[in-house]
Amino acid sequence: MTCAKRAGWSARQGDHLALGGGLLVRAELGLAWAFGLGTDTGTPFYWLNLLLYSPLCVALRLATDAVLMRASSSGSKHEVGAARREAVPPG
Repeated sequence: MTCAKRAGWSARQGDHLALGGGLLVRAELGLAWAFGLGTDTGTPFYWLNLLLYSPLCVALRLATDAVLMRASSSGSKHEVGAARREAVPPG
């Protein structure tokens, strides 16, 4: 049994948490660039960042949060279902 399982977290939840953290950092950097911090506002990358990359990171972060909330609120149901799948031989 891993430390994450003993603490009530599955490896998948840890992956989602890491992904969400990375998306949050990218969204924050995108907002800094959107306000012109350290970038030339006349480049195509500036507009791609402003209109596509940063909003997409924010949306994906919110989706990751929703997945984590659903997994943590119904974690026991998923663990029971996984135990049943492991107990039944394929066939």
